[in-house]
Amino acid sequence: MNKILIHIAFLLIFGVINTSIRAQITGTPHLNFKPITARYGGSDNDYLFSLDATPDGGYIYGGYSSSASANNGDQLISNTKGNIDYWLVKTDMMGNIQWQKRFGGAGDDYLYKALPTSDSGYILIGRSASESANTGDQNNIAGKGGIDYWVVKIDSAGVIQWQKRFGGSDDDLINGSASIIQTTDGGYFLGGYSVAASAATGDQSGSVGYGGYDYWVLKISSSGTIQWQKRYGGSGDDYLYSIKQTNDGGYILGGNSLVASNGIQMGLASHGMIDYWIIKTDSTGNISWQRNYGSNEDDNMYDIQQTNDGGYIIAGHSSAGLILTGDQQNINPTSGSGIVDFWIIKITTTGAIQWQKRYGGSGIDYCYSIKQTADTGFIVGGFSDDNSANTGDQSGSFGFGGNDFWVIKTDNNGIVQWQKRFGGASDDFLYSITENPDSFILGGFSAQNSYNSGTQSGINSKGNFDFWAIKVNKDGQVGMLRY
Repeated sequence: MNKILIHIAFLLIFGVINTSIRAQITGTPHLNFKPITARYGGSDNDYLFSLDATPDGGYIYGGYSSSASANNGDQLISNTKGNIDYWLVKTDMMGNIQWQKRFGGAGDDYLYKALPTSDSGYILIGRSASESANTGDQNNIAGKGGIDYWVVKIDSAGVIQWQKRFGGSDDDLINGSASIIQTTDGGYFLGGYSVAASAATGDQSGSVGYGGYDYWVLKISSSGTIQWQKRYGGSGDDYLYSIKQTNDGGYILGGNSLVASNGIQMGLASHGMIDYWIIKTDSTGNISWQRNYGSNEDDNMYDIQQTNDGGYIIAGHSSAGLILTGDQQNINPTSGSGIVDFWIIKITTTGAIQWQKRYGGSGIDYCYSIKQTADTGFIVGGFSDDNSANTGDQSGSFGFGGNDFWVIKTDNNGIVQWQKRFGGASDDFLYSITENPDSFILGGFSAQNSYNSGTQSGINSKGNFDFWAIKVNKDGQVGMLRY
């Protein structure tokens, strides 16, 4: 009798286990899985530069869109305002569009950052041509001259609350996805670069031009009123791409410079061609310290962030000479052997180099984004050509076609923990990374011929270039979602 009972119990247990295994293998209704990856666009060209998580668990995507994309594809009932417009897409946590908006005037308007704000709305920043002034969404807003900064504040549903153009008499350019922040007082700090002819004109009254293009920053109130503005530069060209508020209430500015050792750059020495140029200021824009970093080749910086130890992490890319020189002379020569590599620098609170790394394959690797992660390491991203795939630091990471997203996860000392390429059969360009508690969201834009191939398998194209976002887990594996 006992043997019979034992046999029945065994069969029951085996049945439960077998049912569980079959459910895991075959799935059950509504428990199938698909990769979290999505393309958004109209019938023409749509370029994504900004991607952030929103307080409701969704995402806000920002970039710009050609007129031919309007009122079709994902832009239905979204009419064109001019040749190129800001385009904003709000999705839920699964990537489903909740709303989308185009903003612009009659000319070309290029959006580079859509930043969630403390009131659950968003602040948008980009650049706007003179033809857009006083037209479309810029009604009653006069142009200052040439190209201006254009800032738009919207509510949680995408309705404009206020918008401003800032500039001098000539071209003033926003050209980076880290060009605006909300400050601790509820206002905003923004920056880009400005041609010499704009100095001491329009919104730059009282400022001094140093030559060529200068960094130009503004501190504005929560309603867009200018509180102060500054230009920084030497007699060469200086291009600002990234700004952050620091723990002491000041600001850190970073970009690229043909360092001229004069003007604001007095005392700095050029390393050769283009250098990274970092400025630390106090809360009113007065310089606390400044440094330039470089080799005898071109070194282009695009992102900077204060780290948990009070120092800073700097990201960009560097051309390669026959011999690594300047600030790169102590880099291990086996690390980064291509034409252009990612170049990451960790500095102290006063700008002294603690460590620096080149990462790359044998081809061209462009870096545009860096974040310190929850584990105090770093996530670094950009894009990489076919020639770099499965070479150098990309060993084991195969190319999908053309340029691919390339992402590196490092520890706190820059040691690579993993690296991955993501892409389709054509070109894919990464510009933005956001961290969630369990994942990273990667954003950029993708050519038409990349759809339904590689990492985009099963994803349809909307037009020529589309916004493309992909979710990966903390190990770089493509995230999965129940549907």
